[in-house]
Formats: sequence, structure tokens, C-alpha cells
Amino acid sequence: MNFENFKNQFHPSWHRKIKLFIESQECDKIYEFLKKEGGRGKKIAPLSSNTFRCFLETSYDDVRAILVGIAPYHIFKNGQPVADGLLFGCSVTEYVQPSLDKFYKAIENELYDGLNVNYYKNFDVSYLAQQGVLMLNAGLTVEMGKPGSHNLLWEPFMKYLFEEVLDVIGAPVILLGKTLPIIIEIL
Repeated sequence: MNFENFKNQFHPSWHRKIKLFIESQECDKIYEFLKKEGGRGKKIAPLSSNTFRCFLETSYDDVRAILVGIAPYHIFKNGQPVADGLLFGCSVTEYVQPSLDKFYKAIENELYDGLNVNYYKNFDVSYLAQQGVLMLNAGLTVEMGKPGSHNLLWEPFMKYLFEEVLDVIGAPVILLGKTLPIIIEIL
């Protein structure tokens, strides 16, 4: 794929680091699969314009922590995907998911005093992304009603991301939910 067609989906600080993968055969396969499935009428979340949103909201130079969850939300509400491209994000439909509520409770109970993170109990988690928290799903897309269905599809991207791009940042990686086996498999 031509990176020029996708560069507006990434903060400029990611361009040099992500371009190589976007122009690779592995990325072509991901794109072809998603186009084919969409053409067959399958509903995919998040919207294609939000697939790489975590890399748009968080500058590479500002990454301070990386939160990794298993996959985007696989449900739709009123014909729209709940997933918005950020881990736990529900800003498209403004429909708060139980896992987001658990996340907020965990911040309040375990981390708030120690990390001094400014947060709001909000369906839009972009404020965390803009504070340097890369809100990453292990699979950047998912088929409606099939949680984790695209995780293997995104494995080459995640492998590239963790081995070639994020390895040098030195930010802590926090694995949430059932992501540990997926990330270990990738690396």
C-alpha cells in the first residue's frame, strides 16, 4: 500500500517508523482481507478511519506508557461500532462498556494516588492518549459479534510494532485482560 494514502491516520512523529510496515506485503494482506470481508457484508469495528487512531492521538515522542488490551469492542449500537480505535474507547456511540467501567474503578482503587493521572469517567479516552498513554488493542479491528476475531490478522503488525518501533521507547507495557498469551505469541 502507498503510505501517502494512510499518513493522515498517524501523528507525524510515527510516519518514519510505521511507513515501512504500511508499504509491506504483510500490510497488503491485512488490507485485502478487511476489504474482502467488508465487501461480503461483514461489519468490522472500528470504522476504517479509526483503525490507527491510537497512533494519531498519541505522539511517538510523548509515549510514556503502553496499555494493551485484547481487541476492540465487537458490538454495534444503532448500526455504529462501539469501538473508536482506542483501547476502551466508546466515543462513536457514547455507550460505556463494562470493561471501561472496570478500568476506571481500577484507576481509582489502585493507581490514581501513585501516578497522579488526570482522568475523567468518560466514554472518550483520548484525554489519556494525549497524556502519553498509547491505548492499543492487540488486534486493531474485529468482526461484529466475534471478540478477538482479527487478532491473528494483526499479528505481523504487532510483531513489527513491538520489535522495531516500541522496543526503543523504554515505556512500560501494561497487558490487560487476556492479552498476555497474544503478545507472548507475537514476540
